[in-house]
Formats: sequence, C-alpha cells, structure tokens
Amino acid sequence: MNTTKKYLRNVRSSFPVFRKAERRFFDEFRSAVGEYESLYPDCSMSDLDKRFGTPKEIVIDYFNNMDSEKYLSTMRKSLYIKMGTVIALVLFIIFFFLQTCLLFQSRNKFEENMIKTEKITIIQKE
Repeated sequence: MNTTKKYLRNVRSSFPVFRKAERRFFDEFRSAVGEYESLYPDCSMSDLDKRFGTPKEIVIDYFNNMDSEKYLSTMRKSLYIKMGTVIALVLFIIFFFLQTCLLFQSRNKFEENMIKTEKITIIQKE
C-alpha cells in the first residue's frame, strides 16, 4: 500500500499543471493502479514502473495525447498566474518597505521635536 501511494504521489508531482483534465486522468490512473495492487498486493516500485511506466513517461504520454493548442493555452495561463503572483509579491514587499521607511522617518522627526529637557527660570520681582 505504501509503495503505490508513493508511486501515485510521484506521478502527481510530475505534472507541471494539475487542472480539471489532469485530475480526471489521474483519478482514472489511480483506479487502474488500485486494481493492479489488489491483484498483486506485494508489488514493488519497479513492478509499477514496468507495468505503467515511470512517472515522467506517464506525464509525457499524457501531454503527447493532448491537443497541443489546449496544452499551450494551459501552460500560458499557468505562466501568467505565476508571473502575476511574483509581481504582486514584489509590489507588496516594496509597499511594506516604503511604509516602514515612512514610519521610521516620522519616528525620527517626532524624537527630534520632542522636548527632552526643560529649563525653568524663576524671576523674582523686587
């Protein structure tokens, strides 16, 4: 059982994107591996590699059988999402840095303008 879970985890992590179509394929693949495991409960990782192929081969076969235009649009969307996330993260870091600088400057101005000592002069009238 542990061998098949590890094998399925390796297959799933080999996909560059994991969307609805890939999830559907992976669910069917998981059921096929489960049937194989029920027939051969003591199967090893090499047995699974011989029967179904290595995780890399499985993903390559999946994308070879996929429509190339659909694959390219999926990869483009994935790239745009990653780029958007990186840009948003960089903008957040810049914003946070600027906020910290402004806060530090206002703190320094406050300390400069703060009265640190008072000099009291008593004038006596005669």
